[in-house]
Amino acid sequence: MKRYHALLVGTVLVLCSSVYAATIHVPADQPTIQAGINAAIDGDTVLVAAGIYSEALTVQDKNIALLSENGAEQTILTGIGRMIIQQSTGVVIDGFRFINASTIGVSTGDVTIRNCQFFLADNVIVGYDDATVRVYRCLFKNNLANPIVTTGPNCEFINNTVDASARGIAIYGPNAVI
Repeated sequence: MKRYHALLVGTVLVLCSSVYAATIHVPADQPTIQAGINAAIDGDTVLVAAGIYSEALTVQDKNIALLSENGAEQTILTGIGRMIIQQSTGVVIDGFRFINASTIGVSTGDVTIRNCQFFLADNVIVGYDDATVRVYRCLFKNNLANPIVTTGPNCEFINNTVDASARGIAIYGPNAVI
């Protein structure tokens, strides 16, 4: 009987968590990406329509997915100073093109970045402290890069410039997968 109750409670919890996860569409539901992030709660997806967006972004204390609807060729973040991710576990960033974006800074969080493109940037991805950063299937082209940048599985590094004061990817914590 106890086994039946445990199974029933577990099933209800799984169903409830999936019922409450929402997809927030930008710009249909929220006018900006940051507004979508602010409206999201743990487990939600912020789904960004094709377009060019120019905003600084902060994800704090959230477990969300930030996804482009049409991929990096059509969903462009340009001119943003920084994307900051703090104290957030399980954040996924997927399918964006970053042009002239300074940094994705991850502090004490767990972030997966995949299917993204980085062009003309300085200090592309920086992980600090206890950050866990995973980078998959990304393109880094024409960025300022420090010699610590090497090709990783399924990532491409093309025409990045070596500069002692700038980094393409810098992970200061012990938890990095490229």
